[in-house]
Formats: sequence, C-alpha cells, structure tokens
Amino acid sequence: MLDNTSRRYAYKTVAHTADFMIHIEAQDIESLVEGTVMALSDSMFGLDNLRPQATKVFTVSFDDLEIVIFQVASEVVFMFDTERLIPAKVEAKMVDDRIMEIVFICDRFDEKRHKPRVIFKAPTLHGLKVSRKKGRFFVRLLMDV
Repeated sequence: MLDNTSRRYAYKTVAHTADFMIHIEAQDIESLVEGTVMALSDSMFGLDNLRPQATKVFTVSFDDLEIVIFQVASEVVFMFDTERLIPAKVEAKMVDDRIMEIVFICDRFDEKRHKPRVIFKAPTLHGLKVSRKKGRFFVRLLMDV
C-alpha cells in the first residue's frame, strides 16, 4: 500500500497567462516525480475527494530529468483523458540509473464528487526546467490549459 502521508516534496502554483505553471521542490528525484503528480491532481480536482482504487504502473526510461517530468505529466493527462483516472497516491522508484517505475493509485472521475478546477491539455517543454541546489531538486513545469 502506498502512503503519501510523509510527503517529501512541496509545490506551489503560479499565475501565468493562458497556461498553468507549477513549481515543485523535493529532496530526491523520486519525490520530485511524486510531487509533480500530486501537484497536477491537486490543481485539477483537489486531493480531499480522491479515493485510491485503480492501480496503474508506468515505466519511463530517460536521459535527463526534464524528460522524466514531461513524460510523467503527459501520462497524468493521458490517464484522465482516456480512462478518466485521477492519481490519488503515487510512488516512484528508480529501477536503475535511467529507468524509473511509477505506481499510480487512482480514483475514477465522478461528476458528483469531483469538481474540476482546471483541466490540462498537455505539459509543455517551453520553460520546463529541473535544477538542483543545496541537495534539493526543483522543477518549473508549464501546463497548457
């Protein structure tokens, strides 16, 4: 069972023209990915009404961290668009230096319980930046709405 109660990440949203910008800070790469997923879910629907029930596993191979964040954000949008799934919990772990496995435990969209705040079309590569400072990881992610 996944447990997001001891969160190792923080995020904030930033007003940005016709797009939606999210800044995430985390202690490690896995937490950065988890924070990205939860920031997207929270921004779309809030976390309070999510009931973890459907498990999806996503494996991503990558050469740089920007691509991981882009692919994971794309997967969150894809799961909602195709299966109406909203990540309620997430756990990311490195399989090796260039492969990460992400386990999403999702809620299925319910019009009665879930009131959309913002619906994302896709992440953008424009402005996507992952950095590391004083042992912490930071990402700036711009989502198309």
